[in-house]
Amino acid sequence: MPVIEPHVHVWTLDTERYPWAAGTSNPPKQSATAEELLETLDAHGVEGAVLVQVIFYGYDNSYAADCLQKYPNRFAGVCLVDPQDPAAPSKLEFEVKERGFSGIRLRPCHDRNSTWLSDPATFPLWEKCAELGASVCILSHIEQLAMLKAPVSRFPEVPVIIDHMGWPPLAEGPSGAEIRHLLELVQYPSVRVKITDPWAISKDEAYPYRQAEPIFRKVFETFGRERCLWGTDWPLVRDQCGYAGAMRLYTEEWTWLTELDREWIMDRTIRKIYPRPFGQG
Repeated sequence: MPVIEPHVHVWTLDTERYPWAAGTSNPPKQSATAEELLETLDAHGVEGAVLVQVIFYGYDNSYAADCLQKYPNRFAGVCLVDPQDPAAPSKLEFEVKERGFSGIRLRPCHDRNSTWLSDPATFPLWEKCAELGASVCILSHIEQLAMLKAPVSRFPEVPVIIDHMGWPPLAEGPSGAEIRHLLELVQYPSVRVKITDPWAISKDEAYPYRQAEPIFRKVFETFGRERCLWGTDWPLVRDQCGYAGAMRLYTEEWTWLTELDREWIMDRTIRKIYPRPFGQG
């Protein structure tokens, strides 16, 4: 079965060429270069990956852009642009047309009290996404997903991917009040979900995170195979269960996934959002 990885980050310790963003207080000490990523992908039979711009570079997407140009048949890319910048639409156009990015990531999670996700002042950025055929990844806390209804209803043609399910609380389980903010988004066909990072909500629970599993199953059964994506969150997974362990969740541990389910969440759905020539040439 072909496999595409939809959620990884890359960076280099060459800070002279690619400096960390101003204000980065705890930059990584271990590298996570495109070449290291490719070694990991090749070792696990993964044809390609989607590079999600890492926070350490802020809105400077240069390193990821250079990786896209160097390995066009292995990577797609998701950039960062400040959604509150009036020039955001033109900056996104540059990242897509000149640098080859396929989408943008919006991060309301960095201010839990923010309201800009539903603010019409940011809608020109969504209009530009629609014009460019760019997708939108959302990194938010679970309750912030309520704000997403405004833009997704206004721009149904824009593919939207919820990163890490919005981190629903483990204590509430699959039927809690908070997870409803995510599950209610099933009414919008443009919305997909990354069923990823069980360690993030399981906290100290050991692999394979059985207490969190019912939450992941509930999200999967609500949205269905064609609207869910797997992912390892490499290189962060190196400090958790490792790349092989993360893959094994989907291929072995979560026995409620069928072979057809895996084909969709690990390949077909990703290719529909990011129609790149992964693994060719």
